[in-house]
Amino acid sequence: MLDAIAAYGLILLFAFAMSWVGPTIGLMARSVEVAQSAGLIWLFPLTFVSGAFVSVSTMPGPLRTIAEWNPVSAIATATRSLFGNQAPPAVVPPSSWPDLHAIGYALVCSYAVIAVFMPLAVSRYRRIAHG
Repeated sequence: MLDAIAAYGLILLFAFAMSWVGPTIGLMARSVEVAQSAGLIWLFPLTFVSGAFVSVSTMPGPLRTIAEWNPVSAIATATRSLFGNQAPPAVVPPSSWPDLHAIGYALVCSYAVIAVFMPLAVSRYRRIAHG
């Protein structure tokens, strides 16, 4: 039960972290059209080059490394573990550091995104609102 609550908390933390990326991009865009386009362009590579949908072990070398260290892969691995639904060993090689420390790595990634994008969004908003 506590693992499931922790998994939901981890998902909510990551969603909160990612929710700061969109406003930051939107506030830095020069027009509504640019904000609308750029708002999702970063999301597709981040999501699809991860271990959430496909086996990382089937990816070529450089892409595999990116997928192993992708925060989305860490969230997927951590929540699978917390929900008691282990991914097949072929999804992420068990010898990779992000797989062995998925929960900690997912927490670090979430807090890092918040630490970078929250101040950027707030600063940009203050400049626009008061400027």
